Amino acid sequence: MRKVFLTKFLLILSLYSLTVNGFVPPNQTDKETNSFFHNHSHETKPITIRLETKESKINNFLEDDSKQGSFHIKVDSKTGFPRLISGNLGVIRKNQLTLKDYLDFSFSFIEEHKNLFNVSVADLALDRSSLYMGPKLKFIKFLVKREGIKIYDAEICFRYRENKLLQVVNHSFGDLDTVKLDAEQDTFLIVKKEFPSESNITRGPDVYRVSENEKGFALIKTHNYNIAYDNKDLNVQINAESGEVYELKDNHYYIEGQVTAEGYTRWYQDDLVPLNLDFLDLNFGSQTIRTDLNGTFEVDLKNKETLPLIKKGLTGQYVKIYDKGGNPIQQKSVLSTNSLDLDILKEDFSDPWLDSKVAQNMAFYHVNKMVLHAKKYINPSWFESTLIANTNLRNTCNAHWDGRTINFYSGDSKCANTGLIADVIYHEWGHGLDANTGGIQDGAFSEGLGDIMSLIMTRSHLLGVGFRIENFLPVRDLEPDKIYPKDRGEVHAEGLIIGSAFWNLYKALKDKYDADTAVDLISKYTFQGIFTSRTYLDMYDAMLLIDDDDDNLDNGSPNFCTLNSIFAKHGLAEASPTCELASLDDVEIYDPDQNGSIDPGETVKLYVSAHNPRADDLSNLKGKMKLLEPIEGIEFETSDIKWSRVPSEKSAKSTPAVLVVHKDVACGTQIPTEIRLFNDDNSVTFQKNLEVGKNIGEEEVLIAENLPAPILDKETIDIPFPVTSAQWQENTIVETAHLEFNISHSYIGDILVKLVNPEGKSVDIYRGQGRKENVEYSKDISDRLKGMKGLGEWTLKIYDRAKRDEGQLNEAKLRLMPSLFGCHHLAEEDSTISDQSN
Repeated sequence: MRKVFLTKFLLILSLYSLTVNGFVPPNQTDKETNSFFHNHSHETKPITIRLETKESKINNFLEDDSKQGSFHIKVDSKTGFPRLISGNLGVIRKNQLTLKDYLDFSFSFIEEHKNLFNVSVADLALDRSSLYMGPKLKFIKFLVKREGIKIYDAEICFRYRENKLLQVVNHSFGDLDTVKLDAEQDTFLIVKKEFPSESNITRGPDVYRVSENEKGFALIKTHNYNIAYDNKDLNVQINAESGEVYELKDNHYYIEGQVTAEGYTRWYQDDLVPLNLDFLDLNFGSQTIRTDLNGTFEVDLKNKETLPLIKKGLTGQYVKIYDKGGNPIQQKSVLSTNSLDLDILKEDFSDPWLDSKVAQNMAFYHVNKMVLHAKKYINPSWFESTLIANTNLRNTCNAHWDGRTINFYSGDSKCANTGLIADVIYHEWGHGLDANTGGIQDGAFSEGLGDIMSLIMTRSHLLGVGFRIENFLPVRDLEPDKIYPKDRGEVHAEGLIIGSAFWNLYKALKDKYDADTAVDLISKYTFQGIFTSRTYLDMYDAMLLIDDDDDNLDNGSPNFCTLNSIFAKHGLAEASPTCELASLDDVEIYDPDQNGSIDPGETVKLYVSAHNPRADDLSNLKGKMKLLEPIEGIEFETSDIKWSRVPSEKSAKSTPAVLVVHKDVACGTQIPTEIRLFNDDNSVTFQKNLEVGKNIGEEEVLIAENLPAPILDKETIDIPFPVTSAQWQENTIVETAHLEFNISHSYIGDILVKLVNPEGKSVDIYRGQGRKENVEYSKDISDRLKGMKGLGEWTLKIYDRAKRDEGQLNEAKLRLMPSLFGCHHLAEEDSTISDQSN
């Protein structure tokens, strides 16, 4: 393994902080944690790693706990060590339970089952920031140390419902040996050498990291440094034995009386409306008064010369606005006949995406709105402090959470002021929630959580609408399904796996109940689930417990099949056979001219073919087709469909849905539809794209020549793909596209790949990460190229962004399908379907 210097790493600017607060060691004077250690003396002994099989660990638990009731154990696929224990694991038989009772029971459980944990309770510390003690659910997390050194990735979580222990998440890594060090490197000199001489370098506590190897996992001791220079604040962990970088990250995690203030319900293209500023502090003589839930306040107006005012900036119970542009809100109230009015009005009538005053109003209002919604489900100590929101930073095109504050940037000709977009405010607040409820140890989950906050508040799959001025495009879209593990990668993109799963969950729950109930359920799952879910892979099991209503996970939960089908679809759970409904085979088109296509002026029947995977016949299956978005001139005349019976393991056609297409609809118009199948117990949703006319173009396959081609340090290679065939005219656009390439390289973290179209527009294709060697890329990129003109020379650009490692491009292939649609325009009297098509 080569030595990687810090200058080789790209500083990936994320939007969150992974700082874990509230680590309470046993020797602190906390009554509820320390009393256990006073009453239960445990000496810390060396941990002996027992080479037991997966079966022996489970059998030992069975013998010890047969009296406890039914349970399930999930084990690590590599080591066979138990990772999740679910079931009726015990009851605390005491009235009026306190936190100490839950701690005592949790420690006793660990003591009684040492073979499952291989840790001493003396090496555990309660993580108070992850503590959730709700009316019924109680979630407790312990951090784990080894030889007095924290294991960065280790934790044991206990999940109770009232007095019953129902789940234990075991990431103690007590089964792992530490790597014995022959000698520790002088890592300070290594760090000092790689950063500018003016850097301020401070060393933090050593930590163990869990490292994957060919045998499974091992504990690696790392030295921990913080480096500050040129407004940068970095953290690096160095392998204590080898001197290699284990992790480098930026401590800034980037990317975007009534008292009323003018602002937008979501973004700057909405209508400007008065927003009530709840829980806002007002100066009133020598006093400070605070508005209530509706932005209203009451004062004793003894002196009419002294009126409530905002002296310098918006400050309240939950958020304080610091305006980095130097123009904090200042506003006096006005005395009218029967009331005091304090209205903060828009004064800047230039481009709406630049307004620095409205950005301050928006940040205050939407943080309040987010906190008040979250408080319906949880009430962590973080809500008791005032969050700092910095607005109108002098940089542009970004927003970030820096570990303590949320920050929103000014606008320019390319990007909007990010304080003017509620989605971005909700997202950044989500990073603060993450950092202050235990700290998610998964960058992708933190990004996904931020996106889910926006989904909850806006009920939209689009995040950051209007971030870019051109076409007001969003930053991300939760609508396309992202699947684990194939869509893993850069943290914002990987966060779409859990983000798109929650969007599909919202839609399914909305169809099952209504929109308000759907938001309520996903809010409960999210806010309560994050307390002991360290990665997005942990959320599913936590959600099942949250959804349960009878303390018995074996019989499912009210929304078990909905949760299971969605998370299984995204690769985040195993599909339960009890929840399978039906799959979509195809949609058959019956049209007047019987050419099998939808043409302008036609009324067509659409028959949905559904497949039954179950061992018994499927009865009472129903469905509904609808347009994903309104399309002028196209509508469903009949959208409800049904099946009389779908035989076991066979397919059957539905009754027809009827689609009407006006004669003026353009040939080639795309018709994205949603097909929902359901019965009394379950539902499943599919998307099917229909088109007006038929694409008569032929796919063009372009194979790169003169390969292999070397990829040298700090250089770029250009691979041309000329599109010249006669079917491509000047204005012919791309309908579908697929790109394949194979790269051999000793360090793919150096590699960046882009595709440039004939008009010079660049599209990001691939961004390498980590030490892995070689890239085998084969993906449909239609969504990135659709609508681009195809004629001319396309160029695949491959960048090597650092020194020391080289490679070569072995092969590359680009497949393009032109958008060349042909339609049959019917006479008016022939525009409907004849009876024989039925």
